[in-house]
Amino acid sequence: MSRTTKKRKVPKAKRKRKGTRKKPSLYLEYYQPVFHLLNQELLRISPTFHQPHEKRNSYWHIVPSGIYPSLSAKDLVEQYLNVVEKELARLIGQHSLGYWLHLYRRLFPGPIGTDTRPGVTGLVRPTLEAAIQKYGRAEPCDGVGISGQVPDEAILNGALMHPQFTGIRKYLREQPQVVLTRFGLMELKGFYEIEKLAYEVWESTAKLRIIGKGAPIIVEHDPVNVYDGRTDELDALVTT
Repeated sequence: MSRTTKKRKVPKAKRKRKGTRKKPSLYLEYYQPVFHLLNQELLRISPTFHQPHEKRNSYWHIVPSGIYPSLSAKDLVEQYLNVVEKELARLIGQHSLGYWLHLYRRLFPGPIGTDTRPGVTGLVRPTLEAAIQKYGRAEPCDGVGISGQVPDEAILNGALMHPQFTGIRKYLREQPQVVLTRFGLMELKGFYEIEKLAYEVWESTAKLRIIGKGAPIIVEHDPVNVYDGRTDELDALVTT
């Protein structure tokens, strides 16, 4: 006698009524729309802001053009590195650690120098973060605050007071968090200049490594350019 297996009835899926499906909500961090507008404005008024930091031109312009063997090249690059680091210390020391880290970790990690390889970008970022840890002020500064404890009009220099940002302001009051206060176009431009200095630190230390292996540096003017004169054999040794 054969057994028969009863089939389980699969309940029919409930039909959803039209118009009842929830639309996905889009959430923007408080700084995103403002940073977008600031970056657009910066490109409009200063289309060449991606050029190297002026410290590079001002220092190497007074160094006579020519080929410098490794020993004298080392002295020149170390002196330049000292100039760059002093400027980094001066600029970063104007604000607190909280200000710099909050700002930097909310900017797109893109290239800032002539070498746009992702690996270089990955080295420049920790270089700047190390400088921030070294030179940033330990005490609070007026460039950062806690939402709900500072007036809405103080956040991002009042950029969120536009009616379209009503929801963001309401959320910031209900969910207190760290926010930038005295921050606008000039502060963003100034930060990019600091990032350019971090790139100069990375590039200078890279030059010192190849100089230490015996390569000279070549200084050119009109425009200013500084690069190492490694041989093909040395290049093969350090790149393979």
